[in-house]
Amino acid sequence: SMGFPGIWWGHYQDEVPKVRCNAVVELDYNNYEKRPEVRLVAVQPCQENYLQSCLQVSNQLDWILDCRGQELQGEGLTPLMVYECPTSWDELQVWCRRAIQAERQLAIAYPRPKQLSAQDTWKKLLGIAKFLSRTGQWATLVQLQEKLDLSDRTVELGLNALSAIGFEVSHQDCGVQISWHPKEWSSHGTNVAENDAIALRARCANAIFFAAIEEEQFRRQYFYQVPLSTIAAYNIAGYGMVGIKQD
Repeated sequence: SMGFPGIWWGHYQDEVPKVRCNAVVELDYNNYEKRPEVRLVAVQPCQENYLQSCLQVSNQLDWILDCRGQELQGEGLTPLMVYECPTSWDELQVWCRRAIQAERQLAIAYPRPKQLSAQDTWKKLLGIAKFLSRTGQWATLVQLQEKLDLSDRTVELGLNALSAIGFEVSHQDCGVQISWHPKEWSSHGTNVAENDAIALRARCANAIFFAAIEEEQFRRQYFYQVPLSTIAAYNIAGYGMVGIKQD
């Protein structure tokens, strides 16, 4: 049978379950393609089909390989590789669904998380900001994420903290530009009360950034240590509506 064109924002095609599902869709019209299409809002595999798929893969092979901090061993293995340590169950469950739908093994192969203190991470970000300001170069958010080993959300909080102490942060399609204008910054505070307010905003922004770093590191340490049996059990139990937040 022929399919119906559509889109599922924030998801990949291979995340669509290959079993019979319940779905919530919105009817839309694609002006570019000049055709109607559906906008997929949420998907729920029929419980029996989903559990059958999970159990089928589980019975055929040890479908999750624990390679954390190790090198993958074995010839002829073509598992889906997870190299980046997740910070939420949602991130990890996306990979589990892909493996089950493709009937492939999943290799949890991310390294031990780096334990750089929030203070040291802040110093590193300051160094990057000074370099970009001095050279006039741009940096993409992905580059900042890789340099700091942080998520995009936490990097944004770091940029907010830079803005609060006087850096000018400009977002463009090509990336982020950071510059420092000490004379302009020193003239912002015209009285003691205003200077105190600026200092308070800077301390608050810095505290929020530090807290986000510590939370992210805690989450990564958890997912590095969580038993494999817990990952498998959570995935099999998590057959709820994809795209709708579960309580």
